[in-house]
Amino acid sequence: MEFNQTATQWLGVLLDAGLTLKAHYQGRLQKAKKAEACVRALCRQRGLPPGLIWRIQKAAVQAVALYGAELWRQGQKDRTEGLQLLINQQARAITGAFSTTPIGPLIREAALEPAESLLEARQLGYTTRLIGLPINQPTRQILPVTFRDGDQHAQPGEQPIGDRAWAEATPRGRGPWSLGQHLARQLGKSIHIDPSEGFEETELSQGLFPGAIRVLPREEALIAAREQRLGLSLWSDGSRLDNGRVGAGVAWQASGVWHARGISLGLGKEVFDAELIGACKALELAQKSQDRGPVTVLLDSRAAISRIQHQETGPGQDLAIWAHRIAHALRAQGRTATIQWVPGHNGIEGNERADQAAKQAASKPPQEGQGKLSLAYIHRTKTEAAKTQKQ
Repeated sequence: MEFNQTATQWLGVLLDAGLTLKAHYQGRLQKAKKAEACVRALCRQRGLPPGLIWRIQKAAVQAVALYGAELWRQGQKDRTEGLQLLINQQARAITGAFSTTPIGPLIREAALEPAESLLEARQLGYTTRLIGLPINQPTRQILPVTFRDGDQHAQPGEQPIGDRAWAEATPRGRGPWSLGQHLARQLGKSIHIDPSEGFEETELSQGLFPGAIRVLPREEALIAAREQRLGLSLWSDGSRLDNGRVGAGVAWQASGVWHARGISLGLGKEVFDAELIGACKALELAQKSQDRGPVTVLLDSRAAISRIQHQETGPGQDLAIWAHRIAHALRAQGRTATIQWVPGHNGIEGNERADQAAKQAASKPPQEGQGKLSLAYIHRTKTEAAKTQKQ
């Protein structure tokens, strides 16, 4: 195989006529059945307790059966049923129940998940990883272009704008397109929001925050938050309402008068994203201000501060890069930028005003449309969908 072949090309070979994957599934299932029989015999001889049997069954049997399930399962009922029969055997081996025991209560008693739940959770996790890959990673091409990048990015010769073929109930044909369509459809059902504007993108990037990061112990952080600081101090916060709408807020004091600004983000984002956007907007306001002194941004999210520290791939990377870019611009002005943690909801006026601005912004529709769905939002909805399917 040539080195310059893309992931889509070699997947086309792997998925050749669908026969390779079917053979792979059958081979994995046969190996898992043999492993289960060996484990059952060993546990019977040793008289092991159910808890230990459960761990051995999960590690030695299910790991074998589910290997490659992200590729070989595209909604075929026979493959789900074959895995379910194996899980039924595992449940009887763990509990020691008779073969006539109803399988539903038996699986719950054995603390095992149904095959449908296992397979969907595995594929949701795989699709989430594909979306989170850097934009120049060829493996992302497995997913339909109008799903991963949004309808507005469709190019001539690709899917036309507005095409929703990936959402059809049954994948068409074979090969990478069929797999990508199935994966997109599974994730599309769990996110509950139209992904027509695409997803947050990542890229290969490095660099540490060109400023100071202050995360003090709680009591020290409260004292530091109330102290007078040189230069301009801004407070930022993020909020998410019960209806899923998210907003960010920034508050600052100038000439003894408090000012606040809210940023409505709508749906498809998390408080994590709002906290980062609030910090970036605060840095941006400081850069445009007439003040020439140092800049301090205070926020109550340690997760957001940890994200701002670096530019590595992952949720919030583009916002971290944005913060780094503004901090570099401030440094070029001869000003230092400090990101400081403050414990939230402790009666500190700046924090309370930023929180209020974020809540008010979250209650309003975004002015620039829905925007891209964030990776943090996708990770949360994926986890919730897997829990719901398991229950």
